[in-house]
Amino acid sequence: MTITSEKKFITGIIGENPSTYSKSRIMWNFCFAVLGIDAEYIPWDINKEELEEFIKELTKNKKVRGFNITNPYKVEAAKFFKDSLDDAAKAIGGINTVVMRNGVKAYSTDGYGAITCITEKSINVEGKHLLVIGAGGAGVAVAVEAVKQGAKVSVANRTHKKAVDLQTRIKQFLGQNINAIPLYEDSNLSTEFNDAFRNADIIVNTVDYEKKKGEPLFPESMYKNLTGNVVFMDAVYGHKSFILEFADKYGHIAIPGENMLVHQAVLGFHYMFDTEVETVEKLMKYAIKRFEFNAANKEIEDEAARYKSGSA
Repeated sequence: MTITSEKKFITGIIGENPSTYSKSRIMWNFCFAVLGIDAEYIPWDINKEELEEFIKELTKNKKVRGFNITNPYKVEAAKFFKDSLDDAAKAIGGINTVVMRNGVKAYSTDGYGAITCITEKSINVEGKHLLVIGAGGAGVAVAVEAVKQGAKVSVANRTHKKAVDLQTRIKQFLGQNINAIPLYEDSNLSTEFNDAFRNADIIVNTVDYEKKKGEPLFPESMYKNLTGNVVFMDAVYGHKSFILEFADKYGHIAIPGENMLVHQAVLGFHYMFDTEVETVEKLMKYAIKRFEFNAANKEIEDEAARYKSGSA
């Protein structure tokens, strides 16, 4: 695949088919147009056999300022940047952002995106008991970022070994620890999980059970019996979330995960172009609501012109 653009800088996203769904292109290109940055963000549909060679081409291209990587390639891509990973990315075991400024650096900004959905509500995670449900890619990233920000973290997963493996990596690379607990005992929620659920200050769901099944992951009574204002965040979005519905019903704090995409992108944008986080966040939130994923670049540029003129 040829990596070309008329712009001074190139960036983009690698995945199996991001051109068919990703809003990253419209968010980044809207920011470029408003901020006057001569750059273009391109979605690249790449199959697994092409991945290594395509990444090599990107890292050789002097116009490329950096790029994003989405599922299912986050773990595979990290193998090509072993010497460029920060400790958080090593603990996570995957990356979503590669920055090519003064050398190459690889990051995962997913956890930052998730935790920022909480902290932007003026909720500090430091010192809080934070329960992460799921030890897949999103759960791992959330757990690592929460540990970095000083939370006391428990991770519950159906396969207990995955949570234990994460616990080991966090201790190895970040010098801190989490509590790895099984989600189930036989077919019932485990005693350890029930205790963690009752004692958590913040609960973050990263499993897609409710989205797939259309039914609650946990009984409504579990939310009713909690004391105090527990913070619930559902990192899985685009469906009816019983987690958020029940949390709100019983007086807890319910936070959807829709802004995760924006927050993780804002940090990557900042790394690549040294921009002010607050400004880019405002622009990306505007763009993600204003455009469908398949908006033409001309439409994005025209809207950016109206935005700058104050007529949008």
